[in-house]
Amino acid sequence: MFKQPVEAKLSQRSSGADKKKLRRTAKDRFPLASDANIDEILPPKAEITAAKYSNKVHVYVIEGGLPMLFDIDGRGTEIYPTVYALWKLGSKSSWQSSTNRVLQIGTTTMSSSEALKVGLRGKALRITHYYHDFGWQSTV
Repeated sequence: MFKQPVEAKLSQRSSGADKKKLRRTAKDRFPLASDANIDEILPPKAEITAAKYSNKVHVYVIEGGLPMLFDIDGRGTEIYPTVYALWKLGSKSSWQSSTNRVLQIGTTTMSSSEALKVGLRGKALRITHYYHDFGWQSTV
């Protein structure tokens, strides 16, 4: 997603209503996340900036410069936490990895039964964001 340099075509501060909508969307998208988890990555009183890119991706940055969430399609249907959001949550998260250090975010392209049917060959993951990719570099 951010393998090549990208530049935000628009960057604007989110209004109070936009912040509430983003928090609701994050809560709906991540049902295992507690309200405290959502408050940690999207503080209620913090300024949130939405950076919009030419590839339709929206990146939500909290004051201080760290991107916390990104939306692949720009409509709120494919919203994901960034590695920085997961690091900030640490062990308080339901997303915790086995190594306690998430380095990339992605989705599976097939179920485990499908992977076994094809002999564990082929592309099983679609990586959307990783540590120090160009999306991060363009927001800080």
